[in-house]
Amino acid sequence: NLSAMEAKKVKMKSPDGKYELTLSDDEGQLIYSLDWEKKRIIQPSRLGLQLNEDWKEGLSIQDIKTSKQDITWSPPYGERKTIRDYFNAWTVVIDQKESKLKINLDFRLYNEGVAIRYQFLGNRYLTIKDEYTEFSFVEGTKAYYSTREQAYEYLPLKNWQEESERPLLLTLPN
Repeated sequence: NLSAMEAKKVKMKSPDGKYELTLSDDEGQLIYSLDWEKKRIIQPSRLGLQLNEDWKEGLSIQDIKTSKQDITWSPPYGERKTIRDYFNAWTVVIDQKESKLKINLDFRLYNEGVAIRYQFLGNRYLTIKDEYTEFSFVEGTKAYYSTREQAYEYLPLKNWQEESERPLLLTLPN
């Protein structure tokens, strides 16, 4: 278990060390940032949800479990015969001060990118009312934006009139 002093900031790296994710519970809020090759690509951004309880404030890191995986698997169809599943993983136990409840935040850092998952413990019925998860990309990031099929515009990440319909492809400055 971690003491409160040790839990303030945690750094995690991909297997090749190029991605580094930092997570902190500063002032009861979960904040993360992401660097690639020592360059910031996601500025400090909030993690959190509004469920039956509000997982926005009063949060603290209680424990961290680490693991690694390096396996190869064969998909039933697709462009590749085998796929390597290679990552470093952290399960971070988060405590909610007011409710005394806990959730797990699962992080996987691959050489190709990062995955974050909220994992709810127990067998309670939950309603997700809102999500506070942020992705504060660095200034100058642009996206291939689309409100309909096959019509893309290359735009900065601000002042959009509507949401983008398609999965968002981003380009970072430099």
